[in-house]
Amino acid sequence: MDYESEETEEIIQIKDFNRKIKVNENDLIPIDDIVEETYAITYKNLLEQIKKDTFYGGLEYFKKVIREIISKELIEYKSHTEKMYLKIISKLIGLQTEPNVIEFNDFLNKLKETLIENLKPSGNNVKSSKISTYNPNKREFELVEFQTLIENLKEIFTETTNLNKLKEYATQTFARIDDFQKVNNSIGQLYVKKNNLHRELNIAAQLLGSNNFEDKEIEFIVFSRSRGALKRLTTYQHLQGMPEDFKYWGISATSDTFYSYNEFAEKSLNIDITGDKVELRFPRNLKNQVIYLNITLEIKSATNTNDNMTKRINLKFSENNTTQHTTLYFYSGKQHNITLPLLKGWYKLDYALLSNNLTQDVPYLTKM
Repeated sequence: MDYESEETEEIIQIKDFNRKIKVNENDLIPIDDIVEETYAITYKNLLEQIKKDTFYGGLEYFKKVIREIISKELIEYKSHTEKMYLKIISKLIGLQTEPNVIEFNDFLNKLKETLIENLKPSGNNVKSSKISTYNPNKREFELVEFQTLIENLKEIFTETTNLNKLKEYATQTFARIDDFQKVNNSIGQLYVKKNNLHRELNIAAQLLGSNNFEDKEIEFIVFSRSRGALKRLTTYQHLQGMPEDFKYWGISATSDTFYSYNEFAEKSLNIDITGDKVELRFPRNLKNQVIYLNITLEIKSATNTNDNMTKRINLKFSENNTTQHTTLYFYSGKQHNITLPLLKGWYKLDYALLSNNLTQDVPYLTKM
């Protein structure tokens, strides 16, 4: 055989072999080792050899290798991983429709909602219950007995209250050194010696100006001989003239049969007596009180000036019946077109008892 024939591969003609569609386990399969000769092996033994060589570490080792390969591929396949987590989280939080994306807050809110819904009432014995608190030092939650928590809170509140009281006391009791120094330096300018007080007051009185207008805030200073001290004199309301909010002008005459106090407490009252009498009613809680009144009486309704007429104005407490009254004004005669200032100024609402009966008290007015 020449060189060309040695390099030519040996060819086995198989076209004349009998063909089979199905292989039995005992069928022989030819194997050529190229060097020596051709052998035959059963199909069953060949499969066992392939299985042994493929799973050389055993079936469990093969499964482990497959799992690692699949896991690695899934991790690197980010889109698939996100879809997988999305499906799992949607299932956990009970979403009917799977969204394209789930925020962490959505999951957290669902978790809080589930925890709250699953909370059960603790019953009446709250003291034996426990409450969850967060420990920032340990960075974890701890269970504390409810009664212990309440006692700790009481101690904290007590300490805070005592501290605030101490601060307030210190502020009121102690003065800063610079403030004290300022006061000490100004004592000679601010205070007058006792033996010079009379002279200084006389000088100050001569320097005071005079006012011609009413000042509701003026107070008087008097000297008490028994105590040897100056006192501020209370300025009585009835010494200050008409109240500032009293409506004096622009009130038309009315012809009612009675008037309650709230109708003339803050404004003038013009009464046109068309009948025989008119009542002025005061509440009992005004007893011994000082009130300002401006009431004018008009008698202009009579058409025949020759007729004799009788007019009366009575005072009574609103809580009493009509028989319990006093007469403030009475007129009987033929004089018509009368305009009479009936009450004007400050009056004290006094009262008297009929037959010494406490339930039969009647009012009367004393001019201040």
